Amino acid sequence: MARLEEAMEQLRAGGAVLILEGEERFDAEGLVALAAEHLSDEAAHSLEAQAQSRLYLACVRDAETRSDVTLAEGLASAQPASSAERAAAVRRALAARDVLNSSAEAGLMVAYGEPGGVLARRRPLEGALDLMRLSGLTGPAALFTVNTKAGRAARLDELVALAQTRGLPRITLAEIADYRVDHEVLVEEIASANLPSAYSPAGLRARAFRSLIDGLEHLALVKGEPREGALVRVHSECLTGDVLGSLRCDCGDQLRAALAQIGASQSGALIYVHGHEGRGIGLANKIAAYALQDQGLDTAQANAALGFAQDTRDYAAAVQILRAIGLTDIRLLSNNPRKSKALRRHGIRVREELPLVLKSNPHNAAYLAAKRDKLGHRLPAAVSDQTAA
Repeated sequence: MARLEEAMEQLRAGGAVLILEGEERFDAEGLVALAAEHLSDEAAHSLEAQAQSRLYLACVRDAETRSDVTLAEGLASAQPASSAERAAAVRRALAARDVLNSSAEAGLMVAYGEPGGVLARRRPLEGALDLMRLSGLTGPAALFTVNTKAGRAARLDELVALAQTRGLPRITLAEIADYRVDHEVLVEEIASANLPSAYSPAGLRARAFRSLIDGLEHLALVKGEPREGALVRVHSECLTGDVLGSLRCDCGDQLRAALAQIGASQSGALIYVHGHEGRGIGLANKIAAYALQDQGLDTAQANAALGFAQDTRDYAAAVQILRAIGLTDIRLLSNNPRKSKALRRHGIRVREELPLVLKSNPHNAAYLAAKRDKLGHRLPAAVSDQTAA
């Protein structure tokens, strides 16, 4: 977290930082941000000149704001002509304590970020607002989109070069998100009850949680009292497999096998995570992906054809729930290394990864092979006979 601490210190001191969408893609987006309250004429002039763009303000969207941006009517003619005039307009807006109306009157653009920040929407805009809040700065952010002299958006190497030239700390959205997961409470427990279960003679304890970011509700089915090495399954919701008996996947079989093992253990839990349908693309899109698989695509190719990444699932809620129920040292029922890596990254000790070895069928053999070959799941070479997932 050293880079994030450096970025926060820079903002508190009145400096600017570079916020990057990521550092993996050459076309990753980025912007330069600083606290609007620290914006000087000199900073506005030099940053606009180097970023090849005009400054704008960013605020957190409130319940009454539906658009992503607010522009003054006739913006092209209304916007202040010089960077110094724009900086002065920002100062007047802050002094009036009415950023929206004062900025509109001055011809400044105001962009709005989601209240949940980067955990709700992964954009540099939300990253800037999160970083402001984490730094203890309550006002709006002054932002500069970085362009080249040719007018196109700057690419990663050009963004990094700008940061090096100006001595700007740089930070990624993933770093901001990880910091928030590690330092904030992002779920709340809303109900609990005993659950008589076919998988445990002593029954299970059902504990319901709600995400404070997106409102999704998740369930922890807990066996016994917390202890080190408790047996845990983090299970992604799958209506078709878990409930409807679909043979296209092995999710339902995994769920039942995990519950049987946890029910027979001294201590453990199954975390049922909502929002993970189709590896995060949603139920309707999953059915659309099935249709593409019927035409010959595999599960990874089908998601890509619909415009999604191979796996968009996030495990922040699962991490927070495990902390809330006291299970931070676990044995994990999974054969997905990405899942165990995500838990470990946020301080959950995964002392052992235990595969769920299940029989495949003619309808899911190709799906399981794609999970092994395309998604990195640790599955046997011959999935037509048996599989681990």
